[in-house]
Amino acid sequence: MEDLEGYLTNASVCIQGKKKTLDSVYESVIESNEKLAGKEGETTGIFSIHAGFAGKSAAQIAKANLRSNFKNCEKADSTESKEVAAALKKAILDTQQDIYAQWRKSITRHGSHSTIVLLRDGYVFCANMGDGSHHL
Repeated sequence: MEDLEGYLTNASVCIQGKKKTLDSVYESVIESNEKLAGKEGETTGIFSIHAGFAGKSAAQIAKANLRSNFKNCEKADSTESKEVAAALKKAILDTQQDIYAQWRKSITRHGSHSTIVLLRDGYVFCANMGDGSHHL
């Protein structure tokens, strides 16, 4: 596949390791922001891996909520890198609260550690959520 100049392309794969079940989920999304059309920040790539432990439910919650929590942050549309980083941090904290809310509703205490990479305007923002860490 040819890369188109000025466009971000991607591919992702998640391979099961030695465990009999795969409790990890991933998301790879490239979006255009209509509010920023023709400006810096117009295209954002969000790539995340959510590794579940003691089950898959927290990883699924993280996948389902992280991107929308980021987009709902006031500073997510900023062209300032510090503000984008602050929005990503808030999205991570909000997602962790979503997992805790599920804990309060049920007796399930699944957890997740996540690595998130956000690409925008030549900047790479990397973040970890949970008690584990991944290496890039």
